[in-house]
Amino acid sequence: MQDTPITYKRQDLINISAGRDASTSTDSNDLQGIISMSIYSDHTYVYWLHLPEHSDMRSQGYIGVSNNPKQRLWEHFNDVKTNNHCNPYLSRVINKYSNQLIQTIVFEGEKDVCYTYEEDLRPTKNIGWNLNKGGDCPPSALGRKLSIDHKEKIGKANAGRVYVCSEETKQKISASTKGKTLTEEHKQKVRKARKHQIFTEETKKKLSESHKGNIPGNAKSVRTPLGTFTSLSKAAKAHKVSTQTMINWTKSKSEFEIMAPTLNLKFRLLKQ
Repeated sequence: MQDTPITYKRQDLINISAGRDASTSTDSNDLQGIISMSIYSDHTYVYWLHLPEHSDMRSQGYIGVSNNPKQRLWEHFNDVKTNNHCNPYLSRVINKYSNQLIQTIVFEGEKDVCYTYEEDLRPTKNIGWNLNKGGDCPPSALGRKLSIDHKEKIGKANAGRVYVCSEETKQKISASTKGKTLTEEHKQKVRKARKHQIFTEETKKKLSESHKGNIPGNAKSVRTPLGTFTSLSKAAKAHKVSTQTMINWTKSKSEFEIMAPTLNLKFRLLKQ
């Protein structure tokens, strides 16, 4: 912990970077000079951004972690100026109280310790001006709103990109979802979201193509190593897997078999 907390204001950054008084222009190019002049480099700090009248950093102001607090303060102001700040609470505060804000360095230490201290000061979301709980590195993007221009740039950058999971990743995803069931509240939200969903003709065609060859989930009889079940869904539940996984097993494993004659005939034709 600092013996005497170091404090910086918006105007300090302007004076340091430009060497002028409080009437100096606040252009971002002037403020950029503080980055190369920062006294912070090899350490990590917990800082408290607050108003002069604030006295409780556990419930007031904004808590952050940085290895360069002065640069981070400049970034907060610059992001607000360019409408790119991810925290709407802090954005409104900076717009309203930019000349009154104070940045106080409250702790200096190793990176992991600093994030632990931040989590202690911000154990939950929406405390003071913090949108998210502390301890995340980097901070969560929850609540961040992207501009149309930003979205278009992301879309162009990802155009034509194909994401393929490794077998190891697929196994991890499979293991993490096994046995999971949706709560009734979650199911209701899904139903509500899909209730008035309208598909274009192109989407319908794609769905139709993707479903061709699938074995329906209402098969009358399924034989597995655990016994015979009256439907794929019941067999899937007994094996604690999804219905789609059970369908895949009937296609690839000899010990899993669709017993309905018509489906067996269809399945054999599909395999040929």
